[in-house]
Amino acid sequence: MLSKNKISFIKSLHQKKFRDEERLFIAEGKKVVEELLSSNFVIRTLVATADYLAAFHDTTLDEIPEILEAKPSDMERISALTTAPEVMAIAEIPATVLDVTMLKGKLSLLLDDVRDPGNFGTILRIAHWFGVDQVISSLNSVDAFNPKVVQAAMGSLFHVPVYSIGLEGLLSELKSDPELPVYATVLGGENLFTAPLSKSGLIIFGNESMGIRTSLQELSDRKLTIPSFEGSEGNRPESLNVGVSAAIVLAEFRRRG
Repeated sequence: MLSKNKISFIKSLHQKKFRDEERLFIAEGKKVVEELLSSNFVIRTLVATADYLAAFHDTTLDEIPEILEAKPSDMERISALTTAPEVMAIAEIPATVLDVTMLKGKLSLLLDDVRDPGNFGTILRIAHWFGVDQVISSLNSVDAFNPKVVQAAMGSLFHVPVYSIGLEGLLSELKSDPELPVYATVLGGENLFTAPLSKSGLIIFGNESMGIRTSLQELSDRKLTIPSFEGSEGNRPESLNVGVSAAIVLAEFRRRG
């Protein structure tokens, strides 16, 4: 059963400060936890209701060092979700160091100051769907292991490596490499559907309201725009949601490739 100390410890992992200190994160809900179980992530603790533990049979549970049964009321206390799940896992945040040689011949996403957890998680799902090899986020983007990001990613976080680094330094280092073109998605760039695209490279998506920083735009090789098709009244929304944009852009890259 859950002790008061364990409840306090799990609740502390809702905050980035304690996730960074402990190098642990929370995954909640049947779908997300079972995706985690099928990945290479190391799970420290599984917390679940008696009904879930009675119904779920998998040999992977034998590898988890701590399995705790919890009452539904306790699941409500430790959950970050509106409706408490039947199961939650606490797993190790992997130590990831980006090797730039891994980027060659591959398609990667760069996220500049993407702050909304739902958008970040959605982009991870999209990246997973389109076979993107890695997602690289700026240091001021939302933490990839924020509980809301983990939930929105629906397991894709466990299959697409995520790196958090300074993007200016990375792009400056890669600027002279013709095998790694950098595409910035902006308003007023080349038409995505007619511009030349490569099979590999880096695609930058920017902040939900401010877009991509000028310094990063200047380090890009091409600027791309998703063209709008105005209705009969000639009006249109100011911009597309960053997750929607990522899906459209990646679909076009993969269609060409």
